[in-house]
Amino acid sequence: VRFSRTDISFGVNFSVLALVWYTGMLRNIPPDYKLIYAIPVIVSVLFFLLTFRLRRIFAASGYRWFTLLMATGFTGFEFLRQHLPTAQFAMLGTSQYSHPSVIQVASWFGVPGITFLVIMVNCTIALPLVPGFTPGRFKLHIAANLLIIAFLVSLNFILLNRPVVETGRITASAVQLGLAPEAHNQGTLAVSAALMKEKKSAEATLFNLEIMEKLTARAVKDKAEIIVWPEIILLSDPFITPAIKERISALAVKSRAYIVVPFLEYDKNEIDKPHPSSTNGTWVVSPEGKYIFRYLKQHRVRAFGIEKGPAGTINDPPDTTLGRLGLFICYDTDYNDLVIDQVNKGAEILVIPTHDMAEFITRHHPYMIMFRAVEHGRSMVKADFVHGTMITDPRGRIISDPADGTCVVTADVPLCRTRTLFHVLAPLFGTACCFIFLAAALLLSRKRSKDTALL
Repeated sequence: VRFSRTDISFGVNFSVLALVWYTGMLRNIPPDYKLIYAIPVIVSVLFFLLTFRLRRIFAASGYRWFTLLMATGFTGFEFLRQHLPTAQFAMLGTSQYSHPSVIQVASWFGVPGITFLVIMVNCTIALPLVPGFTPGRFKLHIAANLLIIAFLVSLNFILLNRPVVETGRITASAVQLGLAPEAHNQGTLAVSAALMKEKKSAEATLFNLEIMEKLTARAVKDKAEIIVWPEIILLSDPFITPAIKERISALAVKSRAYIVVPFLEYDKNEIDKPHPSSTNGTWVVSPEGKYIFRYLKQHRVRAFGIEKGPAGTINDPPDTTLGRLGLFICYDTDYNDLVIDQVNKGAEILVIPTHDMAEFITRHHPYMIMFRAVEHGRSMVKADFVHGTMITDPRGRIISDPADGTCVVTADVPLCRTRTLFHVLAPLFGTACCFIFLAAALLLSRKRSKDTALL
């Protein structure tokens, strides 16, 4: 406020901050995806439209509603943004991923609930900087802020220390290929990178399968009961490639474990296009070598023509002797509808093959997805094509977050069927924030207009 003398400059300041924040996260995007840089521009424009009138409202009301408007406005915007193509990318609450004692309110209010807490704390700290601040004048404002913060912090500790009701435990492994599209020196993976770039499906599938067999053998030594491979690790559907199908079946029998086998099958009529249509899916192969379940990615990255092809419609968690698996592919979990649906159908663990792209996204995306574990009280096993492999417990505590490179991680994790309040409270909380912000902004604007007219 002190650095914004006009409404326009106030909105521009917010807009520039949003632009810098988003652009920083998108640095070093691979060449074929440069259009993604349009996202920060779009978000910065939205920030300007949402904030440029706030300065006069703050000033006219003597900053009495500073925290209310900032907290509900920012939180409401993030709640609405969950349904846009940007999904939950770069939400403020995600920044607290490494603090289990702060993020448990997500099981009630979702990530926007954590954002609300962060904004409340920051607004309380910023109050002494607003024009005309005196402790006496703002004592009720400060007291209300501290009361809300104390409630949310206490709720976090209560939820964190509440025992997890387990329906069983399994030993799960997640494989990380470690092939980063933006890296120049891939070592032995350079062969895989070249084959996949040239869309040589048969050769790339065989090369990657050999790597997966070796990493699967490591998981077997750790007595893994389920082994999750990364998204698009095979460039052909193994079920329609007899030699590959039998080879993976034999591997599952030898491993005596369930293997989650993702694939990408290009449309042969579009193979020469930069972004050909494709089928993006995954099979679950049983320890008996049977292909028991086929899942197709349902939220495909349609923006800018990045992913084209059929989307899946089946969203039933497959039953196994280990338990009921909540199976998703990467972008599916950037939204919450599919996760809610599978949890309601009895999914006891979240299994997520992914392909995170480049640089900061390879770290930000797994931390974003881990909030699905907190929101629904489920362990998460995420295997990544690049560097985003991760295993967490139902409270979002990170069990395995390996360094960059080719590896496999294994952990003993609980299965759960209890349901959190997220599916009820999160939409109510987000909607309430939107309504309160809009109603307060409208009423305060009208009040200022009347006061100006009287003068």
